[in-house]
Amino acid sequence: MTATTVGTAATAWRACPIAEGCGTSVAGRLRDVGASGRARAAEISHPAARARFVVGRALLHGMVAERWPHRHGPELGVELDAFGRPQPIAPDGLEVSVSHTHGLAVAAVSRVGAIGIDVESLARTDLPEAGAWLTARELRRLAALPHSERRTQLLHLWVAKEATLKACRRVGTTTLRGIEVWARRDRDDAPVGGDVAAVAEMGWVDDAPGAVRVGRDRALVTFDATDPLAASAEVAWYTVADGYLVALATSVSAPPR
Repeated sequence: MTATTVGTAATAWRACPIAEGCGTSVAGRLRDVGASGRARAAEISHPAARARFVVGRALLHGMVAERWPHRHGPELGVELDAFGRPQPIAPDGLEVSVSHTHGLAVAAVSRVGAIGIDVESLARTDLPEAGAWLTARELRRLAALPHSERRTQLLHLWVAKEATLKACRRVGTTTLRGIEVWARRDRDDAPVGGDVAAVAEMGWVDDAPGAVRVGRDRALVTFDATDPLAASAEVAWYTVADGYLVALATSVSAPPR
């Protein structure tokens, strides 16, 4: 399987199986990750973790370079998020995000605002205890579901919150419990809280083989306990590459004051 791309000219995401390295060996991708990427790869001792990082970073570099057709693309920088995790940054108004799990790397770029992406295997069963990262309302909704549906719902919520956290990192500092989203399948359901405008069409082009959009919603973000709604983001979920769930968060905006 080669890289799968979904999106428009202004916003897109791409997936690549790590074992295949998107057409070349993982070691061969080191030349495509830039100086900072090679330095970071050298610090990762575990081979599988290094492979995930290299393929994800090379995927992202390739997408950035495509948007600078007259040169090789700028060097990507790195900044730490609120939890001390390194996140890639790009210059000139281009927002970028990357994620990887066992077997698959994904990357996203946007020229029209903040973006965040996250991927997990649909088979993952070792998520942190729900009470540590779900809001009280999310916990109540989860408890109301049939037991057979809860694990899938938890996974949808996890990737949505992780993607939203990345998309919001330039707006403010929050936590997974500061983000509320309900991974609904039915667009006619009321958005979280019941007082948010209907979720708008996101403009995604679902024409990439193997990528299927399975839902969308709005994530509500709180940066301060005294501010009940500091920002919101659009979230879309995709399944891709035989067993992976991708969440993409875009269109981060603050409510009128």
